[in-house]
Amino acid sequence: MKQLLKKTLLFFFALFYVLSGWSQNIVAFEYWFDEAYTSRQQYVPTASQSVDVKQAIEVSSVGDGFHIIHMRAKDSNGVNSVVYSQCFYKNKALSSELSITSYEYWLDNHFEERRTEQVNESQNFVILSQLDMLGIDPGFHLFYIRSKDNVGRWSVPRSISFYQNPPLPDGNKIDAYCYWFDKDFDNIELVLLDTPVNPCEQQLEIAIPENFALGEHLFNIRSRDLTGKWSVVAIDTFSIEQANAIDRHSINSSPMIYPNPFKNQLFILPNDLTGTITVDLIDINGKVMFSDKIEAFGNEIPLNIPDLPNGLYAIRLTGEDKRTINIKVIKK
Repeated sequence: MKQLLKKTLLFFFALFYVLSGWSQNIVAFEYWFDEAYTSRQQYVPTASQSVDVKQAIEVSSVGDGFHIIHMRAKDSNGVNSVVYSQCFYKNKALSSELSITSYEYWLDNHFEERRTEQVNESQNFVILSQLDMLGIDPGFHLFYIRSKDNVGRWSVPRSISFYQNPPLPDGNKIDAYCYWFDKDFDNIELVLLDTPVNPCEQQLEIAIPENFALGEHLFNIRSRDLTGKWSVVAIDTFSIEQANAIDRHSINSSPMIYPNPFKNQLFILPNDLTGTITVDLIDINGKVMFSDKIEAFGNEIPLNIPDLPNGLYAIRLTGEDKRTINIKVIKK
């Protein structure tokens, strides 16, 4: 709100400078809200032919909802400018307990066909699910998504463009895929499948190079269909951590998981997550492969993972306060 009002004042004085000419100085300006002219406020800047106002305007005197701010300036001859008006919207006071309860998405201008999904209340969430794009015309499209908080307010929609390929021949499947790490294009691994598969049924086993450097890395992958066409490159991030490098008394209050990559067992250091924690292991298709509940009181907790295909997964930790933490891990 403050940023919006600042921009309004800067625009106003740029306009007034053009209208008033070079012979007069701006010596004052005043503003008021809606019809409350008798409650107008005055500001006296350093006299100048142009004024760059960088002042936040207090709006506590007006209620929630739409309002109009009126502004005008006065020159050194005592002549007032025309009144400039700008509408704005004042939101309700924010709460420190805000959380996301649902999200909705739609394509292009088809807002009336939007789909709404409910989520467990949390301050952040990760969407790991496939969206049905059947019936979408070939060509470029826009995907919109927004979320709603527990007060009932929707966020500003975010959008991303994508390209829908023409329909593939019946029975078209994946017969190969290739992947590489970071920007190591010289060591791209090409995997030829003995039996072509539907990409939604494909289970990948990815070998992590030995002695991989600790820290953040990129995983890149694309697939080839029976017509010889390659997909766009899908990119994800993951981190390599060393178990004995974990400081059990770290000042970092966020939950930690190690080792990463792991084989059949993980250790969870819950830190500021206490009480009963729900642990979900999710694959790259958004399917929950393993779920368990643990009791956390600050100490590290071992977690035995059933035999699963190697690859990328996400571990979702949900605390009793509904706070959710998502951490990417690698099964090897």
